[in-house]
Amino acid sequence: MEPMPPNPPYSTAMPPPSGFPPGPAQSGAPKVFGILSIIFASLGLLAGLSSSCMGMAGSMMGNLGNMPHGREMSDAEAREVFQMIGTVYSAMGYQGLIVLLMSGFLLVVGVGQLGYRRWGAKLSVIWGAAALVALGGMVLIALLVIGPAYEEFFRKVTEQAARQGGKQPELPSGFFGTLMGGGSALFQVFFYAPYPILLLAFFTRPRVKAAMTR
Repeated sequence: MEPMPPNPPYSTAMPPPSGFPPGPAQSGAPKVFGILSIIFASLGLLAGLSSSCMGMAGSMMGNLGNMPHGREMSDAEAREVFQMIGTVYSAMGYQGLIVLLMSGFLLVVGVGQLGYRRWGAKLSVIWGAAALVALGGMVLIALLVIGPAYEEFFRKVTEQAARQGGKQPELPSGFFGTLMGGGSALFQVFFYAPYPILLLAFFTRPRVKAAMTR
């Protein structure tokens, strides 16, 4: 009986038994970010859809100002007040539309990240940069449209209260505009800025890009 040949020595050139890519190319970041991107995109689609519908409500608010009003407010004053409210709603609608579009884009990015696709790595960087630009646009809308509209609205309301014998609040000029517009802008930066920054930080790393080769 012939002796069995010895087992061939294990070659480091052979792939590991687990079937995963070689060690330097392994990275779990794309899978983690893929799951997060799909979750955030789904939430963003819901939030953006509801907010974008406010744009349609903005035009309806403007039409309400054309209706006759009581003695407390003249028709011209009521028209101005409702137009200002409509401006706020329309601006929020534009912000919601931006969120809706970027969330749809993020959903595609998340699929590519989860599948370790090469194009997923490129789109992650593109989406991160585009999201920061879109966020800048949303902040400008808050500061240049929503804030001044709220300021004018509260000014009209306080003037109306003063004519009826009420005491006008002693607040610095631009207080309500800064509060509403600036507060909205800060909230958006705090809520929307971290994730695109994380995508840019991770998906520009050679180790992460090397793992996405499918």
